Amino acid sequence: MTEFVIPLTLENMGSTSTTLNISLPKPLKKFVEEQTATEGYTSASEYIRELIRAARRHRTRNHQLETLLLEGRESGPCIVADEDYWGAKERGLIKRWGDLDED
Repeated sequence: MTEFVIPLTLENMGSTSTTLNISLPKPLKKFVEEQTATEGYTSASEYIRELIRAARRHRTRNHQLETLLLEGRESGPCIVADEDYWGAKERGLIKRWGDLDED
């Protein structure tokens, strides 16, 4: 397998810029070059930086979702939200609205 090295300059991702060399097999290098050209990136470095930023955002969203799920699980006993549950909610709201009309 022939590998090509793409020098990647990491800038605007921290307080200083640095360079990282990435070895890619020919098909991946071709893919990066195609994405760079067709998606309007100015360089392979810019494309890879955007992938890294997207991975960071994805990780942050996953962490937030996991936190919310754990909070929900620990918030108390579960309830069954079936037709009976929603029917009771609807009847309660209709009664409350009716009580408001009488005031």
